[in-house]
Amino acid sequence: MTADSIVSGTIHAEGTIPATRFDLDRWMKTLPQPWTAAMEATVFTVWIYDHLQPHAAALKMAHPPLVVIGDAPNHNSLCGILFRLGILDPARSSPFSKFMDQHTIPNCYLKAWCDPAPLPEKHTPFIWLISKDGRDKRRRAPHNAFTESHRYTIRRDNGEKVLTVEQRTLGATEDAFVLIRPRLEARETLTPRERFDLCAFATAMFARSKGQGDHFAEQFRAIHKQVENLEKRRGAKPGLSLETRLHAENAAASTIAMFMLSWPQLFMRMNITILITDADEGFITSDRPFIMTNPDAYKLPPIMRTPAPGRDAKIEVTLPLTPKSLLLISHIYPEGYIEVPQATVDELNTRVRFGCEERFVSQKGIVKDSWFIPAKEPEDSWEKSPEGIASEKLRQRDLKAKAEWEASVTESRD
Repeated sequence: MTADSIVSGTIHAEGTIPATRFDLDRWMKTLPQPWTAAMEATVFTVWIYDHLQPHAAALKMAHPPLVVIGDAPNHNSLCGILFRLGILDPARSSPFSKFMDQHTIPNCYLKAWCDPAPLPEKHTPFIWLISKDGRDKRRRAPHNAFTESHRYTIRRDNGEKVLTVEQRTLGATEDAFVLIRPRLEARETLTPRERFDLCAFATAMFARSKGQGDHFAEQFRAIHKQVENLEKRRGAKPGLSLETRLHAENAAASTIAMFMLSWPQLFMRMNITILITDADEGFITSDRPFIMTNPDAYKLPPIMRTPAPGRDAKIEVTLPLTPKSLLLISHIYPEGYIEVPQATVDELNTRVRFGCEERFVSQKGIVKDSWFIPAKEPEDSWEKSPEGIASEKLRQRDLKAKAEWEASVTESRD
């Protein structure tokens, strides 16, 4: 790449290179000298960086969460690095800067839940969207379900919209899942690459849901406010706050990139089991189908009940893949395909129904009363232990003291 042409954004060549040292050496010989490059950081690119670095005039590597977030010159993102190297012109408009409805639950995934009943000619296949309480049931084409305008679009200060997360990060996981699904239906053994792609798809299904994005948006905003206040107190020029602001404003995209960095690798260390059913209602899905739970969490204090991959030995991750199959990632259950009885299907569907934000999807519109019955508190729960009972007494004491103090303040004002 020459200094005169790289800023213009001209594409000199496109293609793929096998990830071997021999092919990398052969590729480097075709480059004009000296050459400059930037690359995204993934779990597999460290050795590539080490191999290329001695031969490059400049070589930078940055994490995918910051690939398109941050135009500030001091921002340690891949875009910022490209700007500083002169490889990318920040004034160039994105070719993807157009209006776009983006799915919090992908269309390719939802199609499996289309009602199998025959349709009149020219009628669009549909899924059944059912309210969390089961009272409202409506038909909706999969491509019109669970969408939000520019949900994962990165918005830059100059008004440009960048669709890297939507089209590359999420798009790659969806494309891989479409290729894997027939092999799952045929109950074939997955290759290591297919296992990783399935783990990446499951991670994306967790991070892309509206509930998760909104949750982390609050955290990003709180962090940005703290950083901004610290800079103001110290009389410092905006620095780190430029980065935190971009994450706060693009929280949904940042959430996806943040989890895609580590969770697929953590899931690869666990067992992947595919549960199979022929039940008439099948497995249901929802606006938040990824469920992560620790069956023994009820024995722990509430603050310790949130499960975490890589920490909890008994963690169970479930994700319906089709009405006939469900992904189970755990340290306990064996790998492979397991046919499950009706009781297991009902239990897993209950998890999905309770875990949804607003709506769940049942392929044939079937709704069972058992999905709405909450579990009973076990006798050996933490709340019933001596520690739990003592903690509840302290909590009630504090609540009473707070109420009395608020009442006294109100009386003094009167």
